[in-house]
Amino acid sequence: MNGGRVETKDVPLDRKKIAEVLLEVRAERECQHRKWGQQDHDLPNWFLTLNEVLGEAAKEANDFTISASDGEEETDAVMKGSLRLVRTRAVQLAAVAVAMVEGIDRKLNGKGIEKNEVQS
Repeated sequence: MNGGRVETKDVPLDRKKIAEVLLEVRAERECQHRKWGQQDHDLPNWFLTLNEVLGEAAKEANDFTISASDGEEETDAVMKGSLRLVRTRAVQLAAVAVAMVEGIDRKLNGKGIEKNEVQS
């Protein structure tokens, strides 16, 4: 058993689709920046933030999976709506990960590491 994965190693990357998704991640990242400004968390707080968004995505995915498998007659529109919400959460998660990388890069490129960020 492969844990629900579909093996598709022979399928080539769809570079156009990757570019489209990355544009969505960029747009979400810009939205987050407008909402919260530049974020410069310490590493534990970055992971807390990522875990919060991941938890929201996991809940939506779990709700989708349960409703798809419990025998309830869900309309196609409802199922697609639920799946779109999972996708939205995934884009949000990717955008937060980008913000984390931006913050790390700022530290690596001149801001330095604050003493209170070093854990003993």
